[in-house]
Amino acid sequence: MAIDMLRAFGARRTSLDSVMRALVDYADWLAPTLYLEQVMGMTVYEKVVMYSERFGAPHRQLWLFTDDAHARLAQSQGAELGLYASNVPGQLLFETLSYAQIQTLHVNAGSPPSEGWIISHENFALSRMWSQALSLEAMLRTPNWEDPTLLRALKLFGGYQALFHANDSIVTAVGASGLKNPGLIFTTPDSLARFRAEIGQGQQFSLRTFDGQTLCNTSAGAGIDGFIANVRGPGPTVVLPLSACERARTI
Repeated sequence: MAIDMLRAFGARRTSLDSVMRALVDYADWLAPTLYLEQVMGMTVYEKVVMYSERFGAPHRQLWLFTDDAHARLAQSQGAELGLYASNVPGQLLFETLSYAQIQTLHVNAGSPPSEGWIISHENFALSRMWSQALSLEAMLRTPNWEDPTLLRALKLFGGYQALFHANDSIVTAVGASGLKNPGLIFTTPDSLARFRAEIGQGQQFSLRTFDGQTLCNTSAGAGIDGFIANVRGPGPTVVLPLSACERARTI
C-alpha cells in the first residue's frame, strides 16, 4: 500500500522513486469530488464520503488521502473536506496534475510527516511522466506488437532513459534474451537506478532522456537488433523488437 511505502521512506528504508511508483500505482485514493468534476470531468463514483457540508481546503491545494483513517485525522483537526470519492486510481490523478490550477498536492494532510507527502507545482510534470510510464508498463506486461494502442503509447512516451558510451553508442547487453546486441532502455528512474547499482560506479556513462520517436530513430544504424526494457526491474522486463519500432515510427 502507498501508506506503507511512505512510512518506509520516513524510516529511510526506501527511495524517493519507489515512493513515486507506489503513489501513482495506488488505486484506492480518496479525492475531493469537486476536483474530480472540475478537472477530470468525473461525475460517477463507486463510493463517496461526506466529511463536512462545506469544502474548505486551502486555495490551490489538492488534498488526497490514502484511506479513511487519515482523512478523519485531518477532519478532527478542523479541516473542512467536504465530499470525497474513494477508490480513485492514482494514474488518473497524477496524469492531470500538469493541467490543474493548483500549486501543491498534499497526501494525508494533518498526519505525521512520515505518513504524508507533498508535491509542488514545479514537480507536476515529473508526476505526470510517472503516470504515463506506469500506463505504458501495464501494456508492456503482456505486449501485442500489432496493437496500435500500444504502438502509439510507445511512440508518444517521453520519459525513456538510457546510458550511452563516450562514443555516443547506447549501452547494450550482448547476447541477452536471445538477441545479439540489444540496447538497454528504462521506463522509470527506479528501473535505471537498479541497473546502475548492479554495474557499479566504475564505468562512466552519460544519461539521456528521450521520446519514442527518438528511440525508434536510435535503432537505425546503431548496430543493435532490439531493445530490452527494464532489464533488472522493477518495471516489466520486456524485449522490444525492432519491427515494433518500425511500426510505431509510422503510426
